[in-house]
Amino acid sequence: MKGRSLVVGRWTLAGEREMPVRRAPLQVSTMEIHPGITNDQGPRTSDQRSAGPLDIELIGRLIWSELPVMMVINLLVTLAVALIAMTVVSMAVVAPTVAALLLGPVWIGAIAVSERMLAGEAVGMRDVLLAIWRHARTGIGLAAVPAIVATLLAGSIGILAAHEEQRWLLAPIAADATVLSVLLLGCITAFPLAVMREARGMTRWIAALTLAGRQLVTVMGIAAVLVLLALSVQLIGPWLAMVAAGPLALLCAAVTRVGLAQAGRP
Repeated sequence: MKGRSLVVGRWTLAGEREMPVRRAPLQVSTMEIHPGITNDQGPRTSDQRSAGPLDIELIGRLIWSELPVMMVINLLVTLAVALIAMTVVSMAVVAPTVAALLLGPVWIGAIAVSERMLAGEAVGMRDVLLAIWRHARTGIGLAAVPAIVATLLAGSIGILAAHEEQRWLLAPIAADATVLSVLLLGCITAFPLAVMREARGMTRWIAALTLAGRQLVTVMGIAAVLVLLALSVQLIGPWLAMVAAGPLALLCAAVTRVGLAQAGRP
């Protein structure tokens, strides 16, 4: 057509060189281009991906896909709790010690397996027993701290019940109850932190309590679920509580991973 020419590459059919057109540099925003990949930071690790909100959908998928492992955890926790309940009926003063010896290793083993699930590793029922054996000492050490406070609290309540005139015991009872409540909330993150990090002793507890404070709403939600499960035992029996241990272990591990990622601890 007259007055128009077809452009092929940088040359026209008329033989005239086309003037180069200067273009502005391509601007790419810093938003996520593909799940797990950003244009300014490269591939993201699993810890960086967990820096966002808690992925309840992922937890639900893991519970369903790893149902046999969840049932093994539920069974072991149920057996431990049953033995602890029998101890409470017969000799309540030593029940916290029995709980530390039985429930501590089982719970930290469940947490260790849950952490491997969240990391994308394949786990089996045998891995639960291996994790309990590997982390038993750490689990007993962690559970012993609230167990000591619970023993002191039970002893103080027993003395007050035998000697009602000793009203001064109300002060240490209130102090023990407060410390025990704080420690139990800290256990929600202390057990996963013992598996994920190398901190020990008081440093571990300080880090766990700090992490629980940063995730206070979620931690209080988990504590509320535990209270509701305890109440459900009286209302409908132990059936609901018997299937909750595995999902709760997975939830505690996920909450700790999110808290560590948000705190900027790779």
